[in-house]
Amino acid sequence: MSQPTTEVLIVGAGPTGLMLACDLQRRGVPFRIIDRAETPSTLSRAVNLQARTLEAFDDLGVLKDCFDRGLLTQAVRTYRHGSLQDRYPLNLEPTNEVPYPYLLVLEQHVTEQILTEYLQKHGVQVERGVELRHLTADPDQVKSQLQTPDGEIHLRSSYIVGCDGAHSTVRGLAGIEIDAVKAPVVYRLADVEIDSDLPHQEIIRYSEESYELLAIPLPGKRRYRLSLWEPLPQDSSSSGRDYGALDKPPSPEVLEKLLCDLTPGPVKLLSTRSAMSYRTGLGMAERFLSGRVLLAGDSAHWTPQCTSQGMNLGLQDSYNLGWKLSLVVKGDAPEELLESYSKEREPVAAAILEQAQANPSSLGRAAHFENRATLDNWSQLGLHYRSSPLTLSSPNHTVQAGDRAPDGELATDGTVTHLYDMMDGLSHHLLAFSDRDDPQLETFLDDIEKLYFPLVQVHLIGLGLLANTDVSRRLHRAFGANHGDVVLVRPDRFIGARGGVSDRLALLDHLAGYLIPRLDAEEPLT
Repeated sequence: MSQPTTEVLIVGAGPTGLMLACDLQRRGVPFRIIDRAETPSTLSRAVNLQARTLEAFDDLGVLKDCFDRGLLTQAVRTYRHGSLQDRYPLNLEPTNEVPYPYLLVLEQHVTEQILTEYLQKHGVQVERGVELRHLTADPDQVKSQLQTPDGEIHLRSSYIVGCDGAHSTVRGLAGIEIDAVKAPVVYRLADVEIDSDLPHQEIIRYSEESYELLAIPLPGKRRYRLSLWEPLPQDSSSSGRDYGALDKPPSPEVLEKLLCDLTPGPVKLLSTRSAMSYRTGLGMAERFLSGRVLLAGDSAHWTPQCTSQGMNLGLQDSYNLGWKLSLVVKGDAPEELLESYSKEREPVAAAILEQAQANPSSLGRAAHFENRATLDNWSQLGLHYRSSPLTLSSPNHTVQAGDRAPDGELATDGTVTHLYDMMDGLSHHLLAFSDRDDPQLETFLDDIEKLYFPLVQVHLIGLGLLANTDVSRRLHRAFGANHGDVVLVRPDRFIGARGGVSDRLALLDHLAGYLIPRLDAEEPLT
C-alpha cells in the first residue's frame, strides 16, 4: 500500500500554523495541518494584533471578523506611584499610505477561531489529536511518522513546517539547535473582570521601581488582561529553567491589592480566569531552514511576553513563507527561493532579541508603551528586507526596494479604490508610473506580461485609457515616483525591485533570478 502524500505538512495549529494553512489554501497548495491537542485552546494568551498584521489579515480576507470580535484601543495611560504621568492616543486616523494604524486587542484563541473558520469554510479541517513521532528529511521528500487516534500512519510530504511552539518537536527531530537566554523576571498573568472608573478602551500601565503592571482591556464589559513583571526570587525552585510554569499562580487577593495600591480610584476585582505564573526567556533557532524542514513562530524564536511580539512575528513568518512555498511546489520558482525565507526572517527575530538582551532590565517592562515612536516601531510597519537576496537595491529612493509598499487611492472607471485592494496577495504586481504615452515603457510592460503573467500582474498608474488614475498624484508622492518608474511589489506587499525604463534589463534579470518564465513565452523585445 502506498503511503499518503501531500506537498506541505504543517505541525501545530496555533496562529502561525493556521495562518500558513490559510495562505496555502487560497493558493491551491495541497497540505495537511496537525496538532497533538485534541481540542482548540480557550486561553487568551497573546492579545495584541499590530498594524502590519492587520494588513496581512486584510489581504487574507479575515480582517472584518477580527474587527467585529476585537477591541480597538484608544490610548495608553501611564501611572507611577498612583499618579498619572502620561497619556498618548492610539486611535489614529487612517492615511492613504497606512490604512490600519491601530492596535487591535483580540485574544489568541479568538484569532485561532477566525483562522480555523476560514479553513472550514474552504473545506479544510485541522487534524487534532495527531502527534509527530519521527521524521526523516531526505533530499527529495520528508517522511513523517504520525500517531493518530486511529493508530500510526506514515506520511510523505515535499516539506514540513514546524509551527509547534517553543518546545518544538519538529525542531528537535530535525536536530536544529537553539540559543536561549533566561529572563531575570517572573511573569504573572490573569484575565479579570474589575469594577473601576478606568476608561475601558485604554491600556493602563503602572510602573514602579521593582515591578510593572499592565492592564489591557479585553472585548466585553469590564474585562482586562493583567500582566505583572517582578524580579525572580533568589530562592525560586525554577531558577534553572529557561522557561516554564511556576507552582503558584497569582491569587485574586494579591491582584486586587496591587490594583488598589497603584490605581488612583477605587477598584474591585469581580472575577479571575486563567491565572498563572511563569518564567520565560529569549530564544532563537540556529537556522529556520534545514533542507526540507522549516521553522516558524515560536518554534523558530520566542521572546518575553512583555515584548508583545511573539504572535505577530509568527504570523508575519507565515505571510513571508506561504507565497514562496506555493511558487516552489508548483514549479514556478526553484527550491533556492526558500532560502530567502530564513535570510529575511532570521534578522528580524534576531533584532528583537538583541534589543531585549542589550538592556536586561527591559525584559521586565512594556517598553513599547513608553512613547509614540517606540509604539510605531513596535507595529512592524518599518520592517524592511533591504538586504534580502530577493531585493534589487534602490538606495536613491525614499521608499526603497525591500520596504513595505505604501497604500494609496486610485480611480478606475470613475470608481475610487485603493492600491491594496488591487494588489491581491496571490501574485507579484508591477506598478508602472506614467504621465504620457511612452512606447518604450509599453514594450517593456508587454514583455513582462508575456514572460510572467499570471505570476506578475502589470498595473499602469497615471494617465492613459488603460491606466489607473492616481488621485491627486498621492501614489506618485508616496512612492517618490516619476514618469517611467516601475516598482515590483511582492505578494506580501514588500517592494522587490524598482527602477526606470532604462533599468529594464536589470529588472528582467532580477525576475529571472527566482521566477521561471512561461514555457510559451517569446523572447523579450527590450
